[in-house]
Amino acid sequence: MRNAWQVIVTAFSGYARHRCPQMAAAIAFYTIFSLAPTLLIVVAVADKVFRQREEGRTALIAQFEALVGPEGAAQVEAMMSRVSTNWGGLVPTIIGAATVFIGATAVFSQIRLALNVVMDAPTPPKVTLRTFWKVLETRLLSLAMVLAIAFLLLVSLALSAFLAGLSKWANSHLPIPINFLQVTNFVVPLLVITSLFAAMFKVLPGVKITWRDTWVGAFITALLFSLGKFLVGMYMGRSTTASVYGAAGSVIIILLWVYYSALIF
Repeated sequence: MRNAWQVIVTAFSGYARHRCPQMAAAIAFYTIFSLAPTLLIVVAVADKVFRQREEGRTALIAQFEALVGPEGAAQVEAMMSRVSTNWGGLVPTIIGAATVFIGATAVFSQIRLALNVVMDAPTPPKVTLRTFWKVLETRLLSLAMVLAIAFLLLVSLALSAFLAGLSKWANSHLPIPINFLQVTNFVVPLLVITSLFAAMFKVLPGVKITWRDTWVGAFITALLFSLGKFLVGMYMGRSTTASVYGAAGSVIIILLWVYYSALIF
């Protein structure tokens, strides 16, 4: 019991010392600019892997609607539409592609920075040509994370659709308790989210973390993430936050959700 209490005290001490609330606010800020490009990459992966661009886009918007409400989902869809508008011409296409690349990787670069601060990673050296290549390497690593997360999200959506169909079939043909099906619908996405967090914990920081610590941290974070998704969904359903901020209400809702997610991360 004493050891558990010591772990809690140490965790909260480090939480305050490393200014985690400020780090979470920075991640939420970068997410607003990274959200549309990242989702475009997810949809592109869905098109290349599953040949289901529109289905992937619709499923993603449905997930956002369940999380932040119809107004927030509409805002996300509008952001995606603006970014994906045909640029036309070689130079605008290059600029547009670079914007998507920088936007999609910005939030993961900020997450990497936050994890390095929290884990007391070595301070980066002075700015040199080698530093420039290191920054480029970090961006490419972030892009790889975007692609990996895109694949995991699509797998999660596919599994959710499969489980929904299986549940409907099982309810009519098999004497399986409804509670069992509900638990299955919760556990499978939880495992996918745990894998997503484990990948970020293992790859992004500038320090080595054992797989045991990685999986434990990822599982706890995934549990808190799932709980937060449920609670934030309930709060947004009853809150007047969106109406108070008017036209910017949808963006504020997304910021609040990402801020909470970054805090538990």
